[in-house]
Amino acid sequence: MTDVSNIDYNKITSLIGEVEKLTKESHTNLSKSLIGSVPEMFLSADKVTSLVGEQITSVQKTALSSINAIFNNILEHRKEVQKMQSNEKPSDFIVDPIPDLREKISTGFPREDVNFFKEIIPIVKF
Repeated sequence: MTDVSNIDYNKITSLIGEVEKLTKESHTNLSKSLIGSVPEMFLSADKVTSLVGEQITSVQKTALSSINAIFNNILEHRKEVQKMQSNEKPSDFIVDPIPDLREKISTGFPREDVNFFKEIIPIVKF
């Protein structure tokens, strides 16, 4: 069984939250720039385009660094699991299966379920 105890899910969640926060900040900054330009009825296409490009690049860089951090964490986890597996011996595993405690193996549809369905859906033939 794979041990996933060393994956830091809080770190992953935090990184995703940071990317979301940066995206919202970028959107807010772009909105402020656009709204500030509208009353003058003048939009510098070059400036706005440049600003959009800078904001997108900033968000992409942050997202990429977050994804790289997650990926490195996964690789580290894989390395630890492989190390653990290389140290395992067949004697570490239970050879005998757990005995079946049922008196007999069930077959068919449980009768209590049939009665329940007859009450709920009287049209169905059982």
